Amino acid sequence: MQVPFAILYFTGDSHFNRSIRAFAKNAGLTLTDAGLASCKREKVNGKIEKVKIDPSILCENEEEIFKILGFPFVPPNERICVGTEGRLHTTNINDIAQRITVEELMGEDSGDEEFE
Repeated sequence: MQVPFAILYFTGDSHFNRSIRAFAKNAGLTLTDAGLASCKREKVNGKIEKVKIDPSILCENEEEIFKILGFPFVPPNERICVGTEGRLHTTNINDIAQRITVEELMGEDSGDEEFE
């Protein structure tokens, strides 16, 4: 079922979307609007490229995607990365303790080059 992946992919601001995809990438996965799958990357002609993508992990809903990635679920209307604060968070005050920095999501070696 691709619907949960499409909803996740097309909701939230651009920083949220790039951050969650970068986290998946750093975990050896690829996250797109069509699915979440294990992915092997190698340097080809000086550029990191996907060389093997396994079949997508089946997820019935967005909550399952977040669970696989190890994050608490964030509803679509709360998927916001706050500018200079550099935080991926929900706007619910009860979730403040569960805030995740963009740096934690992106990893040390992340760049702006490719997020899938």
